Amino acid sequence: MVSVGEIVSNPNLKVFTFKDLKAATKKFGRDSLLGEGKHGPVYKGWLDQTTYKPAKPGVGFPVAIKHIKYPYNLNGFNQLQEEVEFLGKLSHPNLVKLLGYCREKEQVILVYEYMQKGNLENHLFRKGGEPLAWDIRLKIAIDAARVNLNPKHDVYLFGVLLLEMLTGLRAFDRNRPSDERNLVEWAAPFLCNPRKVKKIVDPRLQHKKYPSQVAMIQAAELIHNCLNQHPTTRPSMEQVLQTLQQIKALDSSTV
Repeated sequence: MVSVGEIVSNPNLKVFTFKDLKAATKKFGRDSLLGEGKHGPVYKGWLDQTTYKPAKPGVGFPVAIKHIKYPYNLNGFNQLQEEVEFLGKLSHPNLVKLLGYCREKEQVILVYEYMQKGNLENHLFRKGGEPLAWDIRLKIAIDAARVNLNPKHDVYLFGVLLLEMLTGLRAFDRNRPSDERNLVEWAAPFLCNPRKVKKIVDPRLQHKKYPSQVAMIQAAELIHNCLNQHPTTRPSMEQVLQTLQQIKALDSSTV
């Protein structure tokens, strides 16, 4: 069994009490329920802008509160810990921001910024949602890379994010066929083969501005390098940013 005490050690995140989050969501009531995620239910809560203490609905600012299911399996825990560590460092208006967490006894709760108009995940994965155009996805990736140039940021996880943007698929989805559930493993042969890259590009982009063939291949190559199993051979975040800017320039020149 994984100890909840191991789940996070990120100094950028605020530590909330279970009591406060319970109050912020009206005791995790049905009226506050936003939906059910793969790790557990997600609630809408309200916090004071200054103190981050519970506030009345409409007062302060809204947050999305993910109450993790217990018991935690090892695979789920590892994915969750990666999410905490990555989102705790990543910053961009279109990427959901992790504000903090609660870790008390068997309770594990994550607190995110609530995005009224929807975040990148909603646009990429929600059925029936309006798909983001390629140039918008590229702009988000460039902006996110620009504000996360610190060498401590995880290039591998940024590569996973880029792969999700390219394919429009979640990094892991049990609803896909067994050999396609892990996006990184499934996409690997396509990323390193220029002739096959187009097969994994989000098909919804066909109705938007589609990336040029050259830009598509360069994006796949960048993602492949970010996902290299040997950390020392991965590009730096600065190199990732430079390559993304080159890809954007390529697409602009083909318009």
